[in-house]
Amino acid sequence: MAGTLIDQIDDVRLTVLENERLFTSDTIHPTVREKYEQNGYDQQPKSKAERDERGLKGGWNGLNSSFTELKLDTSSGRRVLVATIAPTRYLVGEAMRAVVANMKNQGYSPDEIAKYASNASPNMANVSVVCPVKHNGEHHLLAQIKGADNLGGGEIHTGLVAGNVDVKFLARHNGQLVYTNPLASALQREALEEMGLSLKQIGYTGFDHLVDERITGQVNLAAVAQGIELETVLHAYDAHAKKVFEGGKTPEVQGLTALPMQGLTLVPLEGGRFALDDIVWYLPTKDGLKEQKDRRTVRPYTEATLAYIADPDNKKHLLEKAGF
Repeated sequence: MAGTLIDQIDDVRLTVLENERLFTSDTIHPTVREKYEQNGYDQQPKSKAERDERGLKGGWNGLNSSFTELKLDTSSGRRVLVATIAPTRYLVGEAMRAVVANMKNQGYSPDEIAKYASNASPNMANVSVVCPVKHNGEHHLLAQIKGADNLGGGEIHTGLVAGNVDVKFLARHNGQLVYTNPLASALQREALEEMGLSLKQIGYTGFDHLVDERITGQVNLAAVAQGIELETVLHAYDAHAKKVFEGGKTPEVQGLTALPMQGLTLVPLEGGRFALDDIVWYLPTKDGLKEQKDRRTVRPYTEATLAYIADPDNKKHLLEKAGF
């Protein structure tokens, strides 16, 4: 599936490994292993408790997860994604991104970097929801502005909710998985933490496609929201953000925008990235959502999504999946 931006799927057949996928594993690309060690990631605290015990500041190299296997099985006439997932340190993905950053600085072309990423990505596991809505008589995709503390902070991500698969969703008790559907459980957490919405409210019915974000060391399993309206999402996001502010914190998602599903033009930037101009978006404040308008860089996920829906058949598929 390397080189494929988005692959439609009908189902996911997931195998969960118990043991950590170490950075020294043969399944991690040699350049990523080398960068991981070179940057001292193997010396970073592995938990908040260890960080505090060592008297350090900042984050820690916690366990998320990655896909050690991804292949498409069509033998049954359906498109079944066969996936194997394993606990993996967050900084394994960061090491991959550091290699890519070096390649950009050394003048490698976007095509050369993409080819490298398709082979070297550790495929850190992420999940998301794509949310088509009807607004002012036209179809739009609801998108988030990534929070400042997140990868791609301030950039547009066309997953209404999106995040990694924390290792806790791979946990076992007496040999049995605590979460019978780790991927859906991870998505439920993201929906609640970012938007204050449940999967039931979103209309989750399973994962619809795989988004290739290997340029960032990740892949993302995306579901499609069904039967949800713009005002419902804005109301939930506003109420959720106010609760977060009341607790003395900042919302994880910086803002929301509704992108037209046709007529958008990506503006090329230096370094092979793209932006969208004059984007109207909603900024959460203690007093409610405030309308903003500016240029925003887009995430690779967004590039893939916009390229995908440029095909009329793909756009029709998404809209039908969303109940239109």
